[in-house]
Amino acid sequence: MKITEQQIAALESLTCERLSSNVSNLREIEAFDNNRNENLVYVLKNQAFAGIELVHFCSNTDKVWKCPGSHQKIGAIVFWYFIVPKVLAVMKLVGCEYLFLFAADFTDDEELVNYYKTAMSFSEPEGKKTLMPLYDLSCKLLYQETSELERKQAYFFDNFNPDEDAI
Repeated sequence: MKITEQQIAALESLTCERLSSNVSNLREIEAFDNNRNENLVYVLKNQAFAGIELVHFCSNTDKVWKCPGSHQKIGAIVFWYFIVPKVLAVMKLVGCEYLFLFAADFTDDEELVNYYKTAMSFSEPEGKKTLMPLYDLSCKLLYQETSELERKQAYFFDNFNPDEDAI
């Protein structure tokens, strides 16, 4: 059965706004504060940003896999060649300001964190927090702004092979 005029009117009466842009919303957040997740209240009181989380983006072994015929590691190739185009496609449909992940890096020198930073342009947030599921509680939050993804992707492929003269 087709949608009714009454249902259309109900849908048109709905609004969408950032929680932090309305004082009455902030009062609701204060009433919700129950000390179970302080980051939730922090995020709701401040600004909530649209983002995409990469989950289980890791290797199940200690080995860092090389891509045959390339000096690039397979994780960076998968990220820039397969994942970033999907993120860019999603960005055409919905708002998305950040791409983030929780790095399960338990090494003293933060080898995985440094790899995500250098090979995939992630960084540690300064002054930003996120809701973190218990599953990721011991992991490190890394993120990057999506506005620069296309430029960074082009840079990765423009510099895919080492300069023979520089070696």
